[in-house]
Amino acid sequence: MIKLAFLAAIILTSKSERIGQIGVDNGGPHGIWRLWDYCPPSQLASGFSMKVEPNRGLLEDDTAVNSICISCISEDNSSNLTFKCSGEGSRGIDAGYFPCPVVNSIQTYLTAFQLKVDPEDGDIDETAVNNIQFACRSNTLPDVEYVIEGNGVQLHGASYGNWSNFCPTGSFVCGIQTKVQIDQTILDDTALNDVLFECCA
Repeated sequence: MIKLAFLAAIILTSKSERIGQIGVDNGGPHGIWRLWDYCPPSQLASGFSMKVEPNRGLLEDDTAVNSICISCISEDNSSNLTFKCSGEGSRGIDAGYFPCPVVNSIQTYLTAFQLKVDPEDGDIDETAVNNIQFACRSNTLPDVEYVIEGNGVQLHGASYGNWSNFCPTGSFVCGIQTKVQIDQTILDDTALNDVLFECCA
């Protein structure tokens, strides 16, 4: 019985070892880093959701992406999806859920990302993160990747920067930390400015 319990503990924690973080070099400068939020033990990120403020029009203060949340699921798909978000901006609406594909009955998981950012250039209305896209991979085909993109906005000079590193081979995204600017009242708001992801194996 003790041996069985020990084996069960190994199985439950087999995808909980945090082995490194991935980030990009074009995140916005505003805000503070919020607390990390992690998938439950034995779960990995198989997709993401977003909260986005649509374009408000000329002379209005836009914030674009206010939150990004990862969706977590067990490798055998036996668990319900759970969402982990870290910090979030106060504006925006649900912009959809974007899952990694299931290919030949094999679930793929988030393993690298790219941010579309409105760079700080003296514009009266900065918006920081406008969108995000991820690469999804599986252990079965570690060199085959599928790109999924969110339903963000295109404001001002926002453009995609460099891709992050990939999670080390055999690991996938399991945690998220966001950099969010608090509401600036009458000043310019930018909401989500940057994001980091933890990889687990």
